[in-house]
Amino acid sequence: MQAKGRKFLYGCGIGCLAVIILAVGSCVTFVAWLHRPGELLQPERLVGADTTGYVAWTLRFEDPGTGEFVQTLMEGVQRASERNRVKVHPMIDSWLTGLDRRRNQKKLREMFPLVAAWAVRPGSGPADDLHLYTVSLERAGNQLVFTDWLLGMALGMSGVVAAETHRGERIYMLPLDRQGGVAFFIRGNDLFFSSDLETATRAVDSLVEEGPAAGSAGDLDELLRSVPAETPMRGAITNQRGEISRIWNKLSGLPGPGGSGSDAWADFRGVTIAGTLTGDDSIELELSFRCPDAASAATRVEAVGAALRAALESTGFPLEMEARQDGEWIRADLRLSE
Repeated sequence: MQAKGRKFLYGCGIGCLAVIILAVGSCVTFVAWLHRPGELLQPERLVGADTTGYVAWTLRFEDPGTGEFVQTLMEGVQRASERNRVKVHPMIDSWLTGLDRRRNQKKLREMFPLVAAWAVRPGSGPADDLHLYTVSLERAGNQLVFTDWLLGMALGMSGVVAAETHRGERIYMLPLDRQGGVAFFIRGNDLFFSSDLETATRAVDSLVEEGPAAGSAGDLDELLRSVPAETPMRGAITNQRGEISRIWNKLSGLPGPGGSGSDAWADFRGVTIAGTLTGDDSIELELSFRCPDAASAATRVEAVGAALRAALESTGFPLEMEARQDGEWIRADLRLSE
């Protein structure tokens, strides 16, 4: 009996040890899976045949300008944290300051590299634009996959948020008072928001389909080719349906070059955007407006420069700007500091 009892106890011990090993191994595996990085989105995949506007900004911590920007941001967060912290003994306060600095630096570094992109396509009406916004966080990886799973459970039980599955992706419709709703979905380590459900399903189609990204038609493709591919911020907006005027009014609310209303931008063929963060807490942009011809550009260069200056000076950031003619283009070189 004693031998059988010992064997039983040994068996129980081995079984418990196996369960513990399996539990620990499962936890380690889950943590490793959770922190596995994903793939950075190639935002050009969102450009389709009906896209009329597109801007993407790729930020990598290794870029000198981005690193400087993050360092400045971290110092600002640190100063705010120190002001709000309860005063304690100087030695403890110094230790807490160093701890906060390391923690904030780690959190900010974990955000990079990232891609933020915007695309717009025509709506049902002549003046309707349907927007798509996305942020791709490479290091978020499976953390966002897990978040998507938790969201599905929470929102499914709420009974308030509608959801639709399209090609394996669950798209949520977030209601907004008197403004319809916003479609939202997570794919891997990428977050997407759109003006409507159809725009969201089209985004899923462009991401799921194999092969190269769908090319854009008409002016947008031509405009994008004029912007260097290596530029961190690059994009273009056509003006086939008066897009420039509507976007200008939403961003600034000020009159356009030489007047107000849609006529101020009516004859422009499009605009391109190229930008980068610099190493001295500033951002440099080149906005290039395409006119019908060189003569038109020559007569409008001063008005475009004045409109841009009025819009950007209202932000309160120190501004340096020069507008010049380049054939049928009006090119505005901008520098926003601080």
